Amino acid sequence: METPITEFVLFKPKQPSPAFDSVISALKSVQGVDAVYHGSQLEDQTTHVFVIRWTSHDAFTAFSSSEAYTPWLADFKALAADPRFYQVRFTPSATPALDAPCTEVVVAYGIRRAVFVDNLHIFSDRMTEGGRAGSMEGWHANAWGEVTTPLPAPAGGAEGHAAVLLVGWDSKEAHLNAKAVPGPISDNIELIRKEREALTMLQYHVNLNRL
Repeated sequence: METPITEFVLFKPKQPSPAFDSVISALKSVQGVDAVYHGSQLEDQTTHVFVIRWTSHDAFTAFSSSEAYTPWLADFKALAADPRFYQVRFTPSATPALDAPCTEVVVAYGIRRAVFVDNLHIFSDRMTEGGRAGSMEGWHANAWGEVTTPLPAPAGGAEGHAAVLLVGWDSKEAHLNAKAVPGPISDNIELIRKEREALTMLQYHVNLNRL
């Protein structure tokens, strides 16, 4: 069975309202693209996020090695300044978190893989248990996974292992309210605050539109 892979692309548009329609249409027509999402970070509206759900890594590889990829990438880079790409294999499916009204994205850089990934798994499972039990109002879904290739921290640090946590919420405010009180987040947050070599964590919220 093929394992879906989720690609994130962070970028700043080179103009206020770039015409991405042709770039998106070309991408959506690629075999193996299951869904494409777009939004801007609520904490920094100048930073945009594309999320691409591939049916498998082989599907992405087939596109990236095809004759169509180079002109598509050139068209995209003509509109997007300094795009950053990375891919994650999520457990469970990322779709419910991406389809939520608001998606929280947490990227941990410089992780110690064996310990941190286990802790992230536990943290996500405990959030899911609490959310399903009704202890976090506005919660939709969790997903977690490792980035498939070494990833440099945003400030230009050395490349290292990274992992991502996705959480779907009704809104950013729902997340802030949930973490401000005793519950699955505050009771377990130390699990993902330790065992990071680079001590770098990027967190943002984005209201994604499925295109």
